[in-house]
Parts: sequence; C-alpha cells; structure tokens
Amino acid sequence: MNDEYFYQIDGPKSLEMLEDATHCDLHDLKFGQNKQVTIEGTPMTVHRLGMSGALAYEVHGAAADAEVAYTAIRASVEKFGGKPLGFRHYVVLNHTPGGYPNQFQHYGYAFYDTDPGLAEFAKQYCPPQFAAGSLMGNDAAIHVNPWDLGWGYCVNMDHDFRGKAAAEHDKAEYKAGRGRRMVTLEWNTEDVGEVFMSQLRGTDEEPYDPIEQYHDCYNGLNFYSLITAFDVLDGDTSIGFAAGRYYAFYERRMISLACIDAAYAVEGTEVEVLWGQPGHRQKRIRAKVAQFPYYQGEWRNETCDVMAMVPERPYLEA
Repeated sequence: MNDEYFYQIDGPKSLEMLEDATHCDLHDLKFGQNKQVTIEGTPMTVHRLGMSGALAYEVHGAAADAEVAYTAIRASVEKFGGKPLGFRHYVVLNHTPGGYPNQFQHYGYAFYDTDPGLAEFAKQYCPPQFAAGSLMGNDAAIHVNPWDLGWGYCVNMDHDFRGKAAAEHDKAEYKAGRGRRMVTLEWNTEDVGEVFMSQLRGTDEEPYDPIEQYHDCYNGLNFYSLITAFDVLDGDTSIGFAAGRYYAFYERRMISLACIDAAYAVEGTEVEVLWGQPGHRQKRIRAKVAQFPYYQGEWRNETCDVMAMVPERPYLEA
C-alpha cells in the first residue's frame, strides 16, 4: 500500500493558494521542478505540474499527514475562491484538453503481455478485453511508444536497458518523419448529436452505444481497467486510434486525444472516428485535427511567467 498522499491545486490562483497554505515562496519553481516545504509542521514536496495544462502544483507527503495537509490547503483554496473538484476531475476530465496522455485512458502498455508481474496485475484487475469501443479485442492497436506520445526526449540512450533496440528503431522512425503523433481531435457536432439522439427514438431504432458519458463506465467495468478506444479512419484505411473523449466546457466541443500516422497529424486534417463496439450499431463520426495541446491559454504551465503574473505576495508577510 502506498504510504503517501498527493493533491493537485490547479488554475491561475494555484500559486497564491499554495503559498498561503505553506507560508513559503514558490515563485522560483519552474515547470517540472520540485521543492521541499512544510505545511502545518509536516514535510511536503511541491511539484510544479498539473493535468489541465494551466498553472498547477502537485503536492506529496506521508499518508499520516494527509488530513492535516488537506485541511490547510483546502482553507487556502477556498480563501482565494477555489473549489474542491475531486478525483474524477483530475483523472478523467483534465488530461485531454491539457494534452497529457494518461495511462489506462489514452494508451495501453505493450509489456502487459511479457512482464510476469504486470500480467498478474492485469489478470486480477483488468477485464478480458483491455480496449473497449470500436477497437475492442484489438489491444495491440492502442500500444504506443514514447515518441508516439511526444516524450521521446525523456529516453536516455547512453546505457543498456530492456527494449533498447526497439527504442532505437522507434526513435529513427520518428526522426525520419514516420511513426505516429499525438493530436487533439474535434468531433463533428451533428454526428455526435445523431449518436445521442438515437437513444431517444423509441424501440423501432437500434441506438448507438451511449456517447454522453465522459467515460464508458456504463458497461460496469472497472474504470482503471478500460481504455475506450476508437479506430481513426481515412476512407477504409486505419490510421490510428482516438481515446479519452471529453466535453471541452469552455470551447463547447467534444474532443479526444488521438495517436495517428504522422502524415495526418496536421492541424485541419479531416478524418473519421468509428463509434460503436463490434457487433453493435456503428457510425463514422467526422473529426478534424485541432491544436495540440488543446488548452494554450496565457497560464499554460510550461510557459507562463509567474514572476510577472503574480508579482505581489502579501500573504507571505502574515
């Protein structure tokens, strides 16, 4: 069992909230960096990262201190007008517009098939089919490598490791402009509406699989155990997969992250997403490649200058 808590404080006021809670100056933290602080006398690690794409901080500490830390952080969050949003918001709703592909939501692990420990984990906690949606039964279609996700720069090739030959091949494919790329897809409004309306047309028409859920918990399978993945098509050619559909609240669009062939990963490219599990009624939903990451506001965590945006720190003087 993990002897650790973690919370995430997200949004343009997250820096002020956390500095107020810790009475510590966190302005010097750059994206991806961390710092050791204390909160109500207990040790805590602050990381500048989050899943929505906006300025955010994730904090970690000993499980025994979880309630003390939560109480202090929540008081500061509410002081600055924030609200507790819960784990579902963190896991399901943030990663897609933020542009952070998430395990068990946007991609699967190829080494489930070869690692004995992970195979046992999958046997206990995963359903018979790891992938649902139109790619149900085709788990291999949702396997990715670091370059597919845009994370190839994190792979250090200066030592030997399991799978190095495969990693070198994937890197070469990426540098040659081949392989796949992670993109955002905007789903066509009329097509999404047609799928939804099929639920309301009585018993004379077979409905499509429900689309209004953020995630397909309707089939009773464990949330963590299931990737709802859809074939992405150019005509009759499969060019990748889409997963993790999400209603973008501010833009009022249905979006998803998709891993597709590099030649199609150009903003504005039109594709189709195959909706519906095999054996169910299926529909080709038109979609187009949109900006990735989808959220690119002024508070984008990797690029925003907190020194300029939050120059005053009166809460540290108390």
